[in-house]
Amino acid sequence: MATLLPAPDIAFTADRRFLTAANILEARHAWLALLRFTVTPFVPITTGFPSGFASVGRYWSNAQLLLASAAVLPILSAIGYLFRKDPWRLLIVFSTIAGGGLFAHLFYLGSVRHCGVVVIAFLAALWLSRASAAGRDNGMGRSWIVALLLMGGAVGGIEATAAGWLRTFSNVGPAARWVEANHLQDMPLIGFWDMQASSVAILLQRPIYLLQCECIVRYAHLDNRRDRFVLTEMPERELLEAVRAVGPGPAILISSVPMPLTATAALDDIGVRTEALAAFKGAERDREIYLYELRQSVAAELIPYP
Repeated sequence: MATLLPAPDIAFTADRRFLTAANILEARHAWLALLRFTVTPFVPITTGFPSGFASVGRYWSNAQLLLASAAVLPILSAIGYLFRKDPWRLLIVFSTIAGGGLFAHLFYLGSVRHCGVVVIAFLAALWLSRASAAGRDNGMGRSWIVALLLMGGAVGGIEATAAGWLRTFSNVGPAARWVEANHLQDMPLIGFWDMQASSVAILLQRPIYLLQCECIVRYAHLDNRRDRFVLTEMPERELLEAVRAVGPGPAILISSVPMPLTATAALDDIGVRTEALAAFKGAERDREIYLYELRQSVAAELIPYP
C-alpha cells in the first residue's frame, strides 16, 4: 500500500480521497470500495445495456447496492470453499480483494477496469493450486464453482463487446479524423475537459492548451494545477486567456460539452468570435466531442475580462 500512495502534487479532482479521520470512517464509501473489488470482478454485468457498460460496478441506486451486497457472502464463501485445502492460495485471492478495497476506499474508488487484478489473482491462485497435490485431491480442475465464478466475467465480456458494436463509447477518434480530413490539424488546439480533449490531441500528435491547468501539454496531467479551476458552464475567462495564449489567428476548441448561447454571447462581447465546426454525438457520458473555431479580433487584446 505504501508504494501506491498518491503523488504529493496529485489533483484533488483526480484523487478525491485524503487520509483524514472523516474519510477513513466513512462507512458507505468503505462498503462501496469492498463491493468494487469483491462483486464487480466476478459479476461485471450492467442492467443499462447497451449504454451503461462503462459504468459497471458503480452501484448508483439503492437497488443495485442491495443486490451487490447480497452477492458478497456467496462469492467469498465460494472462493473459500474452493481453496479450503490450500490456505496459501486462498490468501492470494483474499489479500488482493482486501488490498484493492483498501486502496479504493483511502485513495481512488476507480471503475470496472481496475478490478481485473482480482480476476488475475484468482486465476493465478487457481493454476497454482491445481498444480499442487491439494488442488488435485480436491478435484479443483472439474469444480462447477470455478465455472460459476468465471461465468459472470464471460457474460460481462460478451455484453461489453456487443454494447461496443451497438453504441459508440467515445467519439475521440472520429473527431480527430474529421480535423485531419478538413486539413485543420495545424491550427492551435484548446481543450475542455482535459481528459477527452487531450485524447484528440494525442491522435493528432499535437500539443494542446487545456483550460483546467491553463497550460500547453501533449497529454492531460492529473496534478494540482487543475484544482484552481472552478467549473460553471463554459469558462469564458479561461477561453479568452487560452485564445490569447495560443497566439494570433484562429484556434480549434475541442469540448466534451456543447457551448451554450450565453457563453457564445459572452465571448463575442470580449472580442472572440465563435463558429461551430462539427458535433460528434451519441457516445457514452462525457465522451461526446464538439468542435468550434475561436477567432480573436484585434480589439480583444485590449479588452479586459469583466
